[in-house]
Amino acid sequence: MKMKNRPSSEDVALRAGVSRATVSAYLNRSRYVSPELQKRIEQAIKELNYIPDPLARALKMNDAKTIGLIIPIVSNFYNPMIRAVNECAHQKSFSFLLASSE
Repeated sequence: MKMKNRPSSEDVALRAGVSRATVSAYLNRSRYVSPELQKRIEQAIKELNYIPDPLARALKMNDAKTIGLIIPIVSNFYNPMIRAVNECAHQKSFSFLLASSE
């Protein structure tokens, strides 16, 4: 059995009968949305149990505050650099992601 993905803003738009841009404007309070459309969007959000994804929003707004580092191989050679990057990220309240390409 395939699990249903969490509802998206596109699902909300379809349910409310509005565009994705209108849903975005409502969620971000970036432009005027009429009271009638607000009610339709709010009802769709409630029916779908829609919860905005904070990571997706941060990525879209270019505000993810994440530093990623990919090293070619896991070895002690990279430990000083990994520690330094991790410390800098921590000082600036950034998340730090580490991956190996091997």
